[in-house]
Amino acid sequence: AMLLADHHRRPALVWLFLGLAIQIKLVAIVCAPLLVTRRNLRGVWILAPVLILPTLPFLADIDQWWKGVTGFAGGGAFNGPLFTALSLMGVSPDSARWIGIACFGLIGLAAFVASLRGLSLTRSAAIVLGGLIVCSPVVHFWYLTWLLPFAVIRPSFALTTASITMAGYFLAWQTQDLHGWWGFGHGTAALIWLLPLFALLAQHRSSIPRIFRRMKAETTARISIVVPTLNVGPDLPRFISNLRDAVPSDTEIILADGGSTDGSLAFIRETLVRSAPGRGQQIAAGIAASSGDWILIAHADTHPADGWHQRLQQAIHHHPQAAMLVLGQRFLPPSIPTLFVEALNELRVVFGGVAFGDQTMVIRRRALDDCCGFPAQPLMEDVEVSMRLQSCGEIIYLGQEWQVSAQKWHGRFARRFSLIVRIMFTYQLARLRSREHARRFSQQLYAEYYGGPVFPTQESG
Repeated sequence: AMLLADHHRRPALVWLFLGLAIQIKLVAIVCAPLLVTRRNLRGVWILAPVLILPTLPFLADIDQWWKGVTGFAGGGAFNGPLFTALSLMGVSPDSARWIGIACFGLIGLAAFVASLRGLSLTRSAAIVLGGLIVCSPVVHFWYLTWLLPFAVIRPSFALTTASITMAGYFLAWQTQDLHGWWGFGHGTAALIWLLPLFALLAQHRSSIPRIFRRMKAETTARISIVVPTLNVGPDLPRFISNLRDAVPSDTEIILADGGSTDGSLAFIRETLVRSAPGRGQQIAAGIAASSGDWILIAHADTHPADGWHQRLQQAIHHHPQAAMLVLGQRFLPPSIPTLFVEALNELRVVFGGVAFGDQTMVIRRRALDDCCGFPAQPLMEDVEVSMRLQSCGEIIYLGQEWQVSAQKWHGRFARRFSLIVRIMFTYQLARLRSREHARRFSQQLYAEYYGGPVFPTQESG
């Protein structure tokens, strides 16, 4: 509720819900410094009565309450990831505890500074509470519930992994039954925490250099729409009409054509640019002709979701750290196999930061310029631009799915699925060698995927 109130800029409600959260679970108090920003200070007065009034009937025992809190916070050590690692290195328990306090202080300070520079309350609060779990000497399995709201708002590969590996915690009771002491060995602790750590590093491998970057929320943003076309047939006029109904009249819609011969462009009045066939090359040409702050890359066989433009503007405002927003996809007509593909595609975006073009990508131009432009290559351009943008900002999945035609999956699901998996895997292997090698390799993949000739590529800046 506190995060939702902050999202809607209701400072009094932010402090009200923080106070209620503290009354329910004292640990929520670590989020209080993150609210000390100009936009929330107007409502800070409400925190005092929310905290004080419910305690008045218990003032006579307040000293006992304080002794209980400090005793719980300062006593014991069990399953704390940092504490366990320091103990394995021979650090004394007292020193390990003070090191944990110092590390948490640094994490809290970093989150506070980042929030002042534009980091959302959702992200900064998740960092603080996650840091508290890492630095605490005692971590019980239910401590992960502190992060559940953030897992719902922004799914986390690390938290998902930890929710699985934390099952090792329950070996403590087996140890007690078999050996007479409650707990488990360092091997179990390593299993519980190392795998989530690797997942955290994998998902946020590009985030650390950006954490102190000043990010300014945009109240409005000009959106240019680029539509790659190649013999798309009668779907195109309907698609353009749907787009025009949803956007302001001055919105750029640019058709990037790869040499259509079916007459589908005959009655189109939108801006037209031409390039060699291959969606990456066509999109790069369309982006070069556009002028918007954000570029929405839409395929002509999609059906836009109702109210998408207004929700996209809201997302742009609330995610100043984003380099790319991904709307998502739903195949039409739906089926069990295509539902499986949708789930895999969502997992790849949420946990891996890599999107496919038919998930409708919306790219910040400034981030695109910072990462050397859109890759003008005939295939895997969506994977390539996703990997580039990770170093310039966040890849955020919005879950505002557009419907996509499932016709290409009909009758040959297994063959197409295996081909896409193989092409994506071999492309990423090629990219490990170098970006230029991967760009040349994409020409071979284009010939294999489409069964057509290989066209030269020219990188777009």
